[in-house]
Amino acid sequence: MNEFGQPIGFALPDWKPPPFPPHLPLRGRYCRLEPLSAAKHSRDVYEAQSADTDGARWTYLFHGPYDNFADYETWCVGAEGSRDPQFYAIVDGASGRAVGTCTYMRIEPRHGVIEIGNIYFSPSLSRTSATTEAMYLLMANAFALGYRRYEWKCDSCNLPSLAAATRFGLPTKDCFVRPSSTRVVIAIPAGFPSSMAIGTAASTTPIGVGSPKTTSTPAARRSCGCRN
Repeated sequence: MNEFGQPIGFALPDWKPPPFPPHLPLRGRYCRLEPLSAAKHSRDVYEAQSADTDGARWTYLFHGPYDNFADYETWCVGAEGSRDPQFYAIVDGASGRAVGTCTYMRIEPRHGVIEIGNIYFSPSLSRTSATTEAMYLLMANAFALGYRRYEWKCDSCNLPSLAAATRFGLPTKDCFVRPSSTRVVIAIPAGFPSSMAIGTAASTTPIGVGSPKTTSTPAARRSCGCRN
């Protein structure tokens, strides 16, 4: 309570803002996340996304699809220099080839909040152990750095992204739909006992089923997209 008798939540006297996340590789068993490099990763990801022949996996993203390498390489050159969003290539552990991309974004150390977004899983990466592990690596690293809130946002119409959140075991009780937009927000607090069993479905509770839908323009739908 404050001096006016109003509830304001618990005091956090020992909490300190975490550092801005170092842009360094994150390594797992099935994949590794590497700072995106146009020279190193653009050709691999472009070839991997070419298997998405109709471009449907780009619908909820701000960029793509790409029908020529030069355009994708140009995008990568711009993305690799971005501080926030902070881009990573998802590199398959078995082949050593980059097969997707993801970011930390809306990084707010002062408030202990960090978000993931701009997620692109190529067809060869989708629904694999590497997919699950990539999301785990980002989450574990954020909490290890000291962030208190980790957010996954997606368009409420983006059913593959909602299905991915379910498969990753994200807590459905913290899922809500913003009435003024089409976004679903899943907020994951520090201390969340992650049940993200690598390569397995960790949750069977549907997220977003029956969520209200709103009419939006294609540009409005391209927000923090993910294709599972």
